[in-house]
Amino acid sequence: MENGPVVDVGLVFYLRDLVMFIVFLAGAGMGVFLLARKQRTPGILTIAAFLLFSLEPLLDVIVFRVLYQQELSEQAIQTLDYIYPCITAPAFLLGSLALIVALYGLVKPEQKLPTLNVYRG
Repeated sequence: MENGPVVDVGLVFYLRDLVMFIVFLAGAGMGVFLLARKQRTPGILTIAAFLLFSLEPLLDVIVFRVLYQQELSEQAIQTLDYIYPCITAPAFLLGSLALIVALYGLVKPEQKLPTLNVYRG
């Protein structure tokens, strides 16, 4: 009986974090591009959103790859398991909202300022 290929699960998670980091760099680059094109508010919101999105892979590496390798008590492990979603879920929500607001800022029509005609004639 032949088994399928053996996949190192740790390597798969590192590759996932690498892909997420590349997406973060692309998003931050888009924010810098928007800033260069004089789209100040959407550019800042895009950079902030992708910074918030980068918290999840960063904490994933810190918590699950570094801290879990240490000799921790059961209470410390439970605390890490509790804190991780408490940080990443609001960061993902706020990042999504920032991208939605940035997109709205890009697609809304330009408001024309009313001209005040002081002189009649």
